[in-house]
Amino acid sequence: MLKKGFTTFYTAIFPFVLLMTAVLLVFQPWFLNFEYTKADFPADAFGFSPQERLRHGTDSIRYITNNQPESFLAGLTTDDEQPLYNERELSHMKDVKSVYQSARTVWVGLIITFCVLFLALKKQDQKYFLRTVFQAGSLATLIGSAAILAAVMLAFQPMFTLFHQLFFSEGTWLFYIDDSLIRLFPEKLWIDGFFTVGALTEALAIIFLLIGRRIGLPKKHPGDSFNELKQ
Repeated sequence: MLKKGFTTFYTAIFPFVLLMTAVLLVFQPWFLNFEYTKADFPADAFGFSPQERLRHGTDSIRYITNNQPESFLAGLTTDDEQPLYNERELSHMKDVKSVYQSARTVWVGLIITFCVLFLALKKQDQKYFLRTVFQAGSLATLIGSAAILAAVMLAFQPMFTLFHQLFFSEGTWLFYIDDSLIRLFPEKLWIDGFFTVGALTEALAIIFLLIGRRIGLPKKHPGDSFNELKQ
């Protein structure tokens, strides 16, 4: 009974684990560099060069993903020695960091407990556990990530608004078009980011689905194929 309970729980949260894995892979400086150098990426109407964008964007990402203090972000300046972010932007970035690092902590905890639970199971139960979680969890992930991709293509603005309403206080995530956050992270970046995360999540789900289908299959010996032909 306990084994089935744990299996059901991890099957249910498996989509989050794969989605968060994709988020962690994409929420990195390499993605900013990739986006900023694309031919169709919009230039900053207020004067940031691609090099400035990359430098400021990379510093901002590092603040969120690392243990940089708030003073690090507040101390960032533009090339004309003006503060990069105003108080509203600094407050929002603090909220983003909290949400990101909380989700990452949960992700790490789930993976660790998954591994501990797997090792604690009897050998005959381990295959059932992995097969069920990988197959059912991956199928659920494929459906969920397909919905994300459809939302990005058909209704990005409502989805983006809902995302912020779920994780941030009302009004704290709205900015002017000349604010640095909008200039560094325009809508095009978010659309591409959501699409990349969704596509990567789909790929991970397919990989684990195939792994799950292989688990528990009888091993073939070198002579098996010849014997099957003889029969």
